[in-house]
Amino acid sequence: MNGPAKREALIFTEALGVPVEKRAAFLEGACGGDERLRRKVEALLTSHQEIGDFLQESPDEAVSQARIAATADEKPLDRIGRYKLLEQIGEGGCGVIFMA
Repeated sequence: MNGPAKREALIFTEALGVPVEKRAAFLEGACGGDERLRRKVEALLTSHQEIGDFLQESPDEAVSQARIAATADEKPLDRIGRYKLLEQIGEGGCGVIFMA
């Protein structure tokens, strides 16, 4: 990361710890009148706010919760058309695999 980008990142990171109502004053001091730098940091802060809690939950946890919620109703010995499900032999992102 080069000098200007590193400075933007440092100010952004520090600004996250400043209460919203005090950020304008913080940015005024931290950016030292550099309007371009201030606009970039404000854009980062806005993007951060818009993202919200995206990925605050571990992707693994989200997948586990989705898997529990989407558990197939089929089980061994059920019939689907002319096929009889004998045993579950796999599970993947798109469903459950049975030997028929």
